[in-house]
Amino acid sequence: MILTGIVVGDGVAALMVIGMIGAFMFILIQLVLLVDFAHAWNERWLGNYEESQSRVWFTGTIKLNIHCVQKNLTPRQCTIEMVNVSAS
Repeated sequence: MILTGIVVGDGVAALMVIGMIGAFMFILIQLVLLVDFAHAWNERWLGNYEESQSRVWFTGTIKLNIHCVQKNLTPRQCTIEMVNVSAS
């Protein structure tokens, strides 16, 4: 009974605000985690290059960066991604 009282009337607006704040915090945390992961990975690969002076690590870093840029800049059909989003 108490839960239905919260949802009726002005409670809906309050729950929407709480949901928007929660969604914003979730996206912000995910962004921080993604940037931290990418930074740690890059530091590790460049550290391995500096320690061993092997061109494999340096070439791998450059190739991975080029691959990511090409993948994000080339037009493509997103049918699989759209199916995954629609199905969930």
